[in-house]
Amino acid sequence: MRHILIAGDGPVARALANALAAAGEVTSRWRRGDPRPTAAAEIAIVAVRDAAISAVATQLMALGAVERRSILLHCAGVLPPEEAFRGLPVAGIGLLHPLRALVGDPDEAHLAGTVFGVAGDALGVKTATELVEGLGGRPLPLGREALARYHAAAALASNHPLALVDQAVDLLVELGLDRATATSSLAELVASMAHNLIAQGLPRALTGPIARGDVATIARHWAALPEETRPLYRATARATVALARKKGAAEGATLDAIAALLEGD
Repeated sequence: MRHILIAGDGPVARALANALAAAGEVTSRWRRGDPRPTAAAEIAIVAVRDAAISAVATQLMALGAVERRSILLHCAGVLPPEEAFRGLPVAGIGLLHPLRALVGDPDEAHLAGTVFGVAGDALGVKTATELVEGLGGRPLPLGREALARYHAAAALASNHPLALVDQAVDLLVELGLDRATATSSLAELVASMAHNLIAQGLPRALTGPIARGDVATIARHWAALPEETRPLYRATARATVALARKKGAAEGATLDAIAALLEGD
């Protein structure tokens, strides 16, 4: 059976190691400072910070954990494999990026149904695709020019909403809630939104005053918001108006009125 080496000790490395082992693959882990691996791996997955990928891959070759017959994969969704592994004499190179927000919880080993961005040369893509399918995931082949847009989509959906929640927490704290309670209560709200998104899809999952075309409520929001929060509210509300038009539950005239309310500095 082939041997898969996972280099790294972060959430992605742990999730992939556990998921691949559960899928029946022969895996081992390596972290900087560990002893020299006893044998070279057929597949090495470098799951470390983007800036460290090249150095770790080079170190693995120097240690004999990767050799000419090996296939090198990394997990940085925006970084072309040919840049990360430039000059390394291996059989194939590729990218294997789970479209998941991983933080290190044990249940993150269940990656069935997860979309994975895959890229690289022919052998790298073939290998990454096989691994994804073995995990019950869905491979998304990406050309070099598509990686940045793919990763931007992932960040827009999984990272940027947390900044919105942080702003909302501040507003609730100003009203008297302690930060922990404000955070947990909004987390429940976000979880219910995510449930609706899974169950209903877009645009049906959209709720709230913009979806209803409630101009008066948006005006009250605007009047109540601190000056420093208004640009963020305006930018996200404008995008929400566009989504509400797709949903079609509100009259076009009311959405036009909301859009007009959000114009200006």
